[in-house]
Amino acid sequence: MENMNKQNLPTVRKTRKIFSYSGSIHYIGIGTLPRLPSSSFGPVAPYGTHVTIVDLIENQVRQTPNNIAIRFEGQCLTYLQCNRLANSLAHKLQKAGIRKGDFVPLLFENCLAYPVSLLALMKMGAVFVPLDTEWGEQRLVNVLEQLAPKLVLTNQISLQGYPCWHIDLDMMGGGAEPPNVEILQSDAIYGFFTSGSTGTPKCAINIHKGIVNRFLDMTRRYGICATDQVLVNSKLAFDSTLWQLLWPLTAGLTTVLPRPWRLYDLNETIRLIDTHQITMTDFVPSIFNLLVDDLVRYPQNATRLSSLRQVLIGGEEINFRSIKEFRKLLPQVGLANTYGVTECSMGMIFYQVGNHPQEPVPIGRPINNTFVIILDKQFRPVTDGKRGELFLGGDCLGAGYLNAPQKTKAVFIDNPFEQLPGDRLYRTGDFGYLDSNGQLQFVGRQDRQVQINGNRVELGEIEAVLNRHPAVKQAKVVHTGNRQTKRLAAALVTTRQVKPKSLKSFLAAHLP
Repeated sequence: MENMNKQNLPTVRKTRKIFSYSGSIHYIGIGTLPRLPSSSFGPVAPYGTHVTIVDLIENQVRQTPNNIAIRFEGQCLTYLQCNRLANSLAHKLQKAGIRKGDFVPLLFENCLAYPVSLLALMKMGAVFVPLDTEWGEQRLVNVLEQLAPKLVLTNQISLQGYPCWHIDLDMMGGGAEPPNVEILQSDAIYGFFTSGSTGTPKCAINIHKGIVNRFLDMTRRYGICATDQVLVNSKLAFDSTLWQLLWPLTAGLTTVLPRPWRLYDLNETIRLIDTHQITMTDFVPSIFNLLVDDLVRYPQNATRLSSLRQVLIGGEEINFRSIKEFRKLLPQVGLANTYGVTECSMGMIFYQVGNHPQEPVPIGRPINNTFVIILDKQFRPVTDGKRGELFLGGDCLGAGYLNAPQKTKAVFIDNPFEQLPGDRLYRTGDFGYLDSNGQLQFVGRQDRQVQINGNRVELGEIEAVLNRHPAVKQAKVVHTGNRQTKRLAAALVTTRQVKPKSLKSFLAAHLP
């Protein structure tokens, strides 16, 4: 029972290949090979073969033991307090039978005990799997059947048929030594459930190596200041929460965790940023667009966001007009368009938006120690500027899906290119191209392609063009009808009355 889940974890094979700053590939002892067409490489930045997230956080505890690590509703924990509580909880969980490699579901509303629980499980080498308290009963049953957990950690609900521990700070104790468990970079650190095309959720597993690389890249990219405070602005069951929660703890910063019902309340978000002088946070584009709309209507609110120095946006296609308005209202705030997938360490392509943003906004270039290659349907590299499917590689790659070798094999494919480092590539199902500036552009999803009268049509591309129309705030395109009478239909949210004829003329100017 103890090793059941670990045995079903896809193995991570080691490689001796590395790549260089210039984009050329280097083999140890072999020399330099030319760059493949439509490939993009992040810089090489060595970070040691044994460093884990636990090492980074514990090192920070030694450096800044009395700094505030986490704030929540007027309460706070220092780095030292957080570490001691995590050590104590880890020992309690070990006594309850949790071992390295076990998958442990977490059903929490926001609280101080949540990040402490994450750290405790990491110290034990257990794999934490955040679930959503708002999921329906059947979905929870489905994912728990896949996990077959020895224990569920929660601060909210009891689950029939599964042993639950209700976690709070009072039950943890403190002062214990860290558990004596060796953690490797290749060890799994967490799993997140993603929607499956069959309707069955899949648990995507990531390893320490990918998250260490992502966090160290963020520290180099954005720098750190002793007064930096990062706002958690996502639900706990979203993987983007992890950088907001855990990256600050690797860099000596403070994480601010809001009450759960306030997460998508713009007034409360603005208040939290102002009150805590937040310097960094994350938005999905749809929420970011609402924030910008609010700032346009009430420009005085922009002064309440003046503490921000960097905002990350990701998870959906970005809206150019919102980007332009935000840069006009808050020109001193850095704005990054980010791209990534749950299967590959949250995100691995970044684009820092300049003072004069271009349209369409690129998704950017890969982070340190990662790369992207664009391939056609026959898995051949396309030429620069041509569209193809994005394949990811390098230190970002996760370990695949829990207990699902066929699903893993379908997207974590063998690397067919000797010039590229690593044994595997991740097939995203997303399409894009490398523009004339060497930046990656996103054009849509593979699974939203449809055939209309023998023509292949990408629905996301039509949406992207409609969203550029000055009267369109949001667009959704679907195909309707049967095989004989397939049609395309667009549903629109507009800022003013607009005639269909003018929209069709606009589309005709941009699309076949």
